[in-house]
Amino acid sequence: MHRERPPALRSIALAVVGAIGGGCADLIHNDRSDPVALARTLAAPGPEGPLAVAVALGCPAEEDGRLSACEKCRVDSALLAYRRGEVGAVILSGGAAHNRFIEAEVMGQALLEAGVPPGAVLYEPRSLTTWMNLRYAQRIMRQHDMKTALLISTAAHLPRVRRFAGWYGIAARYRACDGEAPVAVEVKR
Repeated sequence: MHRERPPALRSIALAVVGAIGGGCADLIHNDRSDPVALARTLAAPGPEGPLAVAVALGCPAEEDGRLSACEKCRVDSALLAYRRGEVGAVILSGGAAHNRFIEAEVMGQALLEAGVPPGAVLYEPRSLTTWMNLRYAQRIMRQHDMKTALLISTAAHLPRVRRFAGWYGIAARYRACDGEAPVAVEVKR
């Protein structure tokens, strides 16, 4: 006799399989530029008006702990969004995934040096992959009653970011940091 699993167990099983499968794929990703997928991501309908928070997804710091070009791209974009009043705060997401430096802390220091008040800077220092960036950032958003986000990454990475954000149900708009003009104020490092 075959018994149907209760809906709650089915949901948990699907979430675990999705997280494990998504995480494995995330560990071996090789984002290639896909102009069509990027255009769909940037044109995706998202929340209107100012957003609660910008989430700058992590990427490796330099081997000596300095801000990398990849991190600077994301920090500059988050800084611009904050200064324009598009977002009320910034979550910096990323653990020590590629070297011993916690990506969120390196990016956060750059934002503080650029004049963003400490109370507007939140840290997610544990994630090692894109799906973790979004999952853990979502937890921070919930703790602070933040319902909408501007998700910031590079153009090649954004379509994957959108897939994970959709999986987690994050109400978001997307920004390719490498598609913006540089911020007028130089971030130290």
